[in-house]
Order: sequence, then structure tokens, then C-alpha cells
Amino acid sequence: MEPANTMNLELLNTTIDNINIFVAFFSFLLALGQLLVKNKQWFNYIISIIFFCFGIMNLDFALLLNGTLSSYPHLFAVSWPFHCFIMPAAYLYIKMMVTHDFKPSRKHLLFFLPGLINFIILVPTVYVKSAHEKIAFLADFNLGNYNNSFLMYSYVAITTLKLFFVILTLYESRFLWSRDKIKNVSLFRIIFILYLELILAYIINLVSIFMESTLILRIDSLLFNQIVFMPFLLSYRYPDIMHNLSIEFSREKYKQSQTKGINIDSILLRLNELFKIEKIFTDPELNINSVSEKLEISSHQLSEIINKKLHVNFRSLINNYRIEEARALLINQPDDTILKTAYAVGFNSKTAFNNAFLNITAMTPSEYRKKNLKYN
Repeated sequence: MEPANTMNLELLNTTIDNINIFVAFFSFLLALGQLLVKNKQWFNYIISIIFFCFGIMNLDFALLLNGTLSSYPHLFAVSWPFHCFIMPAAYLYIKMMVTHDFKPSRKHLLFFLPGLINFIILVPTVYVKSAHEKIAFLADFNLGNYNNSFLMYSYVAITTLKLFFVILTLYESRFLWSRDKIKNVSLFRIIFILYLELILAYIINLVSIFMESTLILRIDSLLFNQIVFMPFLLSYRYPDIMHNLSIEFSREKYKQSQTKGINIDSILLRLNELFKIEKIFTDPELNINSVSEKLEISSHQLSEIINKKLHVNFRSLINNYRIEEARALLINQPDDTILKTAYAVGFNSKTAFNNAFLNITAMTPSEYRKKNLKYN
């Protein structure tokens, strides 16, 4: 009969492995859910990448530790490129969270180049190998025993890449690191705690490797699960958490003003002319860069002026003008369709128009028209 402690340990290991497998498939569902959102934005694609990568990594991790991976040797190392994809995706996620109106561009695709290179290298060295050869690789890949130099170098390269993006992420959120802010701003406190947990998770990961302890590594995986899913869970409890956090970061960011030497009143007057008289908001391709060029200032300076003086972000400012114009058109041109009105004020789709109109007026365009025509 096996000792009770051994049986309890096996039960704990099995339970954690099952949790990781469940979390993996749940992550796949969340990734798919982000792609099914109407009017998808960059934000949705980035979150989808994060959850998909995390799902692949968690599944591979659970199968490796419980010994099942040897029964499916062709799954070996499949998750490695995704370790290189998840960190730049997480960095862009933080960048969008702390910077108003930031959208990834083609240059940011370079962040994912190491993952692509990793995949290309793995094709001839691992992926095309036979099941027997991959099982031999697995034997070399025991925890803390990297007998194969290629496996060791791959692990070091991936860890270095993760550290690089962790540093970049810390730099982007540098406005957080103040005892006064953390003490008085609850959102900063949440992010700070998540950062501490992330650092703790990496320390535990290193300890588990040096001690060759699969139990510690399994416990570490639960901590990583909590870190990844906490922002997702908080978004249900606090639907506006991302927007509020972005506003808080912007306030701290703009304390060191970039608008010294600029006649702000003159900028605001010209901005008002562009929107109210020239109605540049009717251009569906309008963005902060094109407006800042018209004002002959940088996009960062314009963003600061809008946030500090008008107390909204650039996207909200555009939508406010568009909806104000739409309200007039809905009444003055009652024969026009809702879609025609949406296009006339700068929206690309009826859905986007309805969502923005509902958010600002608490009613749909059709409801607004019906209600106001009734009293006119």
C-alpha cells in the first residue's frame, strides 16, 4: 500500500494538471470569443492572441508534466513559438491600456519576428522529426536536465525575450511606480499587485528548475493562470476598468507637460473651427495624426491638450461631434435612412453608429428620431 502522503501528492499533481488543461481549453474559447465581437478593434485581436498563446502553452505544460506528451510526441515543442508571441502581445495590450488612441502599426509586427524565427528553426530541427526522435528529445527535456544543447539554448533565448518585454512593459507603466499613487488610486494598486505576482511567479519558476521540483512548477502555473485571468475577471465586475485605467495613466503622464511654449487657447480655437465649421469629423478616416498636422503640433501634444482641457480622449471627441451632427440630421432630414445618416457624419457602419449613439444619448437613432418627430 502506498503511503498516504504519496497518494495525496499524486492527487494534488493530477488536480493541478486537470485545472491547467481546463484553463487551456477555456483560453481557446475566450480567444474565439474576441474574434466574434462585432466591430472588432486592435484591442480584441491582441487579447485573442494572448488567450490563444496561453492556451497552447498551458496545454503543452500540463501534458509534459503528467507524462501524456510522450503518447503524443508530435505535440512536443509546438508551444515554443507561442512563448515568443504572447510577450509582445502582452506589451501591446499594456501600451494600448496606458496610451490614449494608440493603435499598433506594421512596425509592431517586428515584435513577433522572434516567434516566427523560432518556428522556422523548429521545423527542420524538431517538427519534421519522427515520433521516435521526438521521444528522444523529450527524454533530454527533463526538468532541470537540458542535455541537448539546442533545447538549452532555446530555453535561454525564450526566457531572455520574455525578460526584454517585461522591461518594456514596466517602462510603459512607469507612471505607476509611486507610493502615493498606489496608495490612493485603486486601479494602480490592482496593476501593482499583478506586477508583484508576475515577479513572484518568475522567481518560483527559477526555484522549481534549480530544485527540479515538478510540484513547485505546477503551483507556479496556478499563479500564472490567476495573473492572466484577473484582468478578464475584473472587466466583468468593473466594465469601464480599461477606460478608467487609461484615464488615470494619462493624468499622471501629462503632469510632465509636453505643451510648454504652445498657445493652447489658439489651438483650442482652431480645433473648434475644424470640427464645428469645417466638420472634419465627417471623414471616416480621420485620426489624431491628421488633425495634429493641421494644427502644426505633434499628436502627443494634441492628445495632452484634449485630455487636460476638454477632459475627453480624441476618439470620444470625434464621436461627440458626430452624434451631435447626427441628432440634427435625424430630425431635419426624416426621409434619410439611418445608414445614410451614419455615413454622412463619418461612421463606417450602422452598428458602430448605433453603439456610439446609444452610449451618448441612451437611445438608438431610430428611437431618438421617433421620439423627437412625435413632439415636432
